[in-house]
Amino acid sequence: MKRILTSVLVLFSLILNAQDFDSELNKANSKFFEKNYQEALTDYQKLVDSGIGDEMQRSWAFGYIGVCQQE
Repeated sequence: MKRILTSVLVLFSLILNAQDFDSELNKANSKFFEKNYQEALTDYQKLVDSGIGDEMQRSWAFGYIGVCQQE
């Protein structure tokens, strides 16, 4: 029973982290598309440093970091 409860809690935690990442990525994307590159760069960097999200999600943030630095 304890293992099942632990597994459910871990799964729930992973789902919440994915949603948090997407929410924060959308906020940073809004700044990016408003051409506010410096603030967007800061937000993307915080996302990458936070460690939340999976590799694919973080790769999007890395891509936007490169574009922000270019601008």
